[in-house]
Amino acid sequence: METQHWIETALDCEYIDQMMSDQLVGKCLEVGRILNGMMDKAAMFCGEPPRTMREESAEYFVDSNDDLSTDD
Repeated sequence: METQHWIETALDCEYIDQMMSDQLVGKCLEVGRILNGMMDKAAMFCGEPPRTMREESAEYFVDSNDDLSTDD
């Protein structure tokens, strides 16, 4: 809807002519139909959610056996 508004604004300001406006609005409608089709079939595009993490776990804790004291 917003893109169509700006196409109409461009037409009103005479930045584009009617033919170009009609072509751009037609392309917007086509993209909208494609996106709606993808949303209706989202499972085909998203697949199964991952069941395990794919990255290595980070080490957040210091090993308790490490002697970090500076007492001599």
